[in-house]
Amino acid sequence: MRRPRRIAPAAPDGVAATVPFNAAQQAAIDAIAAAGSEGFSAHLLFGVTGSGKTDVYMAAAQRVIAAG
Repeated sequence: MRRPRRIAPAAPDGVAATVPFNAAQQAAIDAIAAAGSEGFSAHLLFGVTGSGKTDVYMAAAQRVIAAG
């Protein structure tokens, strides 16, 4: 059984629109952000191909960059 790919449509200004995360993905992003507020921490996500692991890593990286 294949999952649909998470391809966000392009916004008018050429920036990809955000696709909402499911509950498990959002929980992972929140956990990474909470742990990151205390300094460096390593995280490993498990999931099948196409489950959105890269999207979670990218969202976590964006939060870190935004926080400085």
